[in-house]
Amino acid sequence: MRDKNGNKLEKAAQTGSTVYSGTLFEDTVANKNLAACDSNADEVCYKNLRQQLQVFYEYETGSQSAQRVSLVDKSGEAVQFDQPIPVKYVHSGTKSNSGENFDGATIFLEYEGK
Repeated sequence: MRDKNGNKLEKAAQTGSTVYSGTLFEDTVANKNLAACDSNADEVCYKNLRQQLQVFYEYETGSQSAQRVSLVDKSGEAVQFDQPIPVKYVHSGTKSNSGENFDGATIFLEYEGK
């Protein structure tokens, strides 16, 4: 994937005002032991977190422009995506599978396309 400037997504995500959490993990003695640095067992090393832990998390946030990417078709044109269309549905009828009366109930749906 590429951003609007043609940069690969991996490179684009590192530019702009993106903020990364770093590696987040459950604070247990076992996890700290797995991620301990070779040079100092009292410290946790980033590379060990990613290599040794089976479960870890990362969080990324940034401005909308820093997070924006585009898919392009074979001709190099950006593929357009539309927002889901909100649909308001008002039910009419007193019968339902549950036996409840939902006559006049309003339900909001989102149509995401075909």
